[in-house]
Amino acid sequence: MVHAARTSMIQDLYAKSPPEGMEELMGSKLLHLFSDIKTEEDFAISVFVFEKNISD
Repeated sequence: MVHAARTSMIQDLYAKSPPEGMEELMGSKLLHLFSDIKTEEDFAISVFVFEKNISD
């Protein structure tokens, strides 16, 4: 339950307000965020999906 709540909390936070300066730094709009947290291992991962290929 804590796992789902934390994951949802992070996704909601970024959906409402992407980290300040991230889109400008990457030169692309943030479209999606995938995140997962393993509380028992104190481990979290986030995958940011941008509008444009940022490797160009």
